[in-house]
Amino acid sequence: MKSLLAWLAITLISLPAFAQTLTFDQAIAATLAASSRIKAAEHGLQAQVEKRRGAWANVGPRVSVGYNDIYFEKDQTARMLVAIQNGEGVYRDILLRDDRSRSASVTVAQPLTGAVTLIEVARNEGTLEQLKGLELERAQQDATFQTGEAYLRAKAAKRLLAIAETSVAAAASSLKDAKALERAGRINRGDVLKLELAESEARARVAQARAGAEIALVALRESMGLPAEAVISLDDQLPTGTVPPIPAVDEASQRAMQARPDLQQARLGKNLAVFGQKVAYAQMTPNINAFIKYERNLGELSGFGGAERQIRTYGITATWDLWTNGSGVFGIRQAAEEASRAEATIKAAEEGVRLDVFQAIANLRASQESLTLAQTAVKQAEEAYRIEQARFRSGARSATDVILAESSQAGARGRLVTAVTDLVVWNMRLQKALGASRPTI
Repeated sequence: MKSLLAWLAITLISLPAFAQTLTFDQAIAATLAASSRIKAAEHGLQAQVEKRRGAWANVGPRVSVGYNDIYFEKDQTARMLVAIQNGEGVYRDILLRDDRSRSASVTVAQPLTGAVTLIEVARNEGTLEQLKGLELERAQQDATFQTGEAYLRAKAAKRLLAIAETSVAAAASSLKDAKALERAGRINRGDVLKLELAESEARARVAQARAGAEIALVALRESMGLPAEAVISLDDQLPTGTVPPIPAVDEASQRAMQARPDLQQARLGKNLAVFGQKVAYAQMTPNINAFIKYERNLGELSGFGGAERQIRTYGITATWDLWTNGSGVFGIRQAAEEASRAEATIKAAEEGVRLDVFQAIANLRASQESLTLAQTAVKQAEEAYRIEQARFRSGARSATDVILAESSQAGARGRLVTAVTDLVVWNMRLQKALGASRPTI
């Protein structure tokens, strides 16, 4: 059901003429359906599933068939006395080897000591399958959180564009008032020129903001894995800027230690190192196999009548490499070093988890404080602009005062957008640091 919804989401969004407002959940669903990074991880996992199945299949008996067709320069015969008649010997040529030998065989072999190693190999492939599953989980996590952040940045860029356009409208309104005051002789030409310059600068900021919004949309489309012709429509309404209660660092770190896929990968790496040690020691033991072989002679029978057309043999074969120039010892040492490296990797991963959690919590708290200050600053800047604009219309203020007030108002509104966006982004980063598989806002 989830895959169907994801497919529907990306199909609708990918249509060039489809201009619905993209929601956060739709962006995440489209990413899960179309991200090339996720698809690569999915194929890698499926390949490892097949490899694990093949490894378990290798534990069982192997059946092989063979056919030999050998030509010799000539046949070999032996003259043998077969009877005595009238005091004279009767001789007959007995075929020892024909000039052509043909045979077919079927052999069933079952590893004995090797089966133990093969079982460990199959288990190891199962561990690798778990690793591939965690790689897929991390790919989904990275892709969806990247899309979530790109989605918020795109909405923020659109909101900043709206603020810049509002500044143009405010500058145009002030310029209109200034021209009326100039005609009435209440302000000089210099104030009008200042407001004309302010309007031009506001329009330049709109152009910059529009470019930023377009770039943010491209980044969002690429992170979702959508084609270049896909049309994305966003509103400029940001989240409310409220987040759940922030957990304590120690509590959050403990949660992250259990849920983070990268830490789970490091722990599975230790299991692989232990497997490497078992394989290294297995190389020092003999290789014993049991077999049954059926062979049929397809050519001429030879010998003294004791040759058989069909032969069945069975038994045990054993090989043991007694001297390999120390390669086995070196392999054991290597496996021991790999095990030590895996232990160090786990510790490094745990340190990284604690640092990620601490950084996310610290920045989230700072973002909350910044948002409170930004909200207050917007109220103050809007009130200051209202007062300066009223005084300017009455001729009690110069153009410089109203330009500064409007600039402060636009700056405060922009900082509020940034503060809200940063708060939600750091909340998502905390979710990721704690091991969440999907972002929520």
